[in-house]
Amino acid sequence: MSLVFSGVSFAYPGSDPLFSDITFTVRPGERVALVGPNGSGKTTLLRIAAGLQPAAGSVSCPAARWYLPQNALCQPGEPVAELLGVARKLAALHAIESGRGTEADFSALDDDWGVGERLDAVRGRWGIASIPLDRPFRTLSGGERTRVLLAGAELSGARAVLLDEPSNHLDARARTLLYDYVGRSRAAMLIVSHDRALLELMDAIVELDSGRATRYGGNYTFYSGQRNLQLEALRRRADERQRTLRQARERERQLAERRQRQESRAAGHTERRGLARIVAGGLASASERSAARLEEERRRRVERIAADLREVRARIVAEQPLSVHLHSPERRDRRLLAALEGVNVRFGDRMLWPEPLSLELFSGERLRIRGGNGTGKTTLLRLLTGELLPACGSCRRAEPLRTLLLDQEYSALSGAGTVGEFVMRRDTAHRPEGELRAWLDHHCFAQEQWTQACDTLSGGEKLKLLLFGETLGASAPDLLLLDEPTNNVDLRSQELLLGALSEYKGTVVAVSHDEPFLRDLGITAELALVP
Repeated sequence: MSLVFSGVSFAYPGSDPLFSDITFTVRPGERVALVGPNGSGKTTLLRIAAGLQPAAGSVSCPAARWYLPQNALCQPGEPVAELLGVARKLAALHAIESGRGTEADFSALDDDWGVGERLDAVRGRWGIASIPLDRPFRTLSGGERTRVLLAGAELSGARAVLLDEPSNHLDARARTLLYDYVGRSRAAMLIVSHDRALLELMDAIVELDSGRATRYGGNYTFYSGQRNLQLEALRRRADERQRTLRQARERERQLAERRQRQESRAAGHTERRGLARIVAGGLASASERSAARLEEERRRRVERIAADLREVRARIVAEQPLSVHLHSPERRDRRLLAALEGVNVRFGDRMLWPEPLSLELFSGERLRIRGGNGTGKTTLLRLLTGELLPACGSCRRAEPLRTLLLDQEYSALSGAGTVGEFVMRRDTAHRPEGELRAWLDHHCFAQEQWTQACDTLSGGEKLKLLLFGETLGASAPDLLLLDEPTNNVDLRSQELLLGALSEYKGTVVAVSHDEPFLRDLGITAELALVP
């Protein structure tokens, strides 16, 4: 059975419609991604497929469906077996095998006598075999929670699978498992994601933007190519409209000059022929009315061309990637920025790394820190910033050393107040407020967001604000630390970040499992951490 959206609309109480008349189909075995700017309604549309009531329209979805939300909620003490969807079957099987089975137990088991073997196989495949089935779900890490829910999706045999940012919190190995599962599943799959590697596996991509849905019949490479073609077509249309407008205005000027010459000649001719004043006036009035009608028609045509040009230019601004120019450090010579010698960090009664860690970081390097979840990647970043001191060994940092951390929680904005307050603090040149507001508008922030609290912004908006704030400072960071920077941002925000980093000449240390992002970043060295 297909997943079908028919004329679906949705609006939160007291707000404008989030989207309207959304219509598309996901067939059995088809993998379709939902992409679009943060706040465009992707998660809401997925929730509607999972059962949320739309304001208008309808959704036809198989009853056997599995929904993985972006932030999985659970009841206090809810065990892993419940989230895997097998708790009742396992209890029924145990009761039957122990001779205490009731009719309700047989009904609950539904002849699924191999549920235990399938459960063991799936838990092993997803790397969660060591997690006890009675362990409370809330005690798991973000990566463990996602793997449990993905394992549940595979176990369920659901005919419709709805995944909201499933790559978040997954390390490289778990992402590979996700890609394998998506590739072999025969369910109708609708996935909200900005993971370009996952998007390459899609059969189609639906872009949700400005309340409308546009379907592209291919994977991310196809989608990106089509968007580039559309942008190029818009630019050609803008050039053509600009030429037409220039020609129309020139034609209007020439006609106005010709009319003035004709009126001058007509006035002289009337005087020479000695026509009666009342006759001459009548002729002039008729001529003027005719000329006025022609002039009004030409004026309206010019206005239509100008309006079309403005609309095309607005669409170009909306479609083309935003750009931010990050300042680069003034010093370009190769110097040692940080040196870690024999460091380790204590967690409880044990050390984090099996062997002490040593690292030299030089200016201009682009270093990737590689490792699975729990191997201490974020901890190493905190050592480099000086926020954390090691339990053993030494950490030396160049002085002065200015660092900027872009993590997935955007902690640099913690306690920053409103957007306006953050921008004015970052502005070392003390520009007028009106100029700063204009800069924000250029970076796609609405005027009313000046007073919006920073912690209420979307991930993409927080990233834009932090990058914009760096352009206002007098000095550039010597060291940029990236901790899963693409986890909570849309594709356009990823393009913004990569564009800014491509021009930045300082040092970059990146923690990320996003292989396409790392490839585009231009990594020059890697450090692998082991638990």
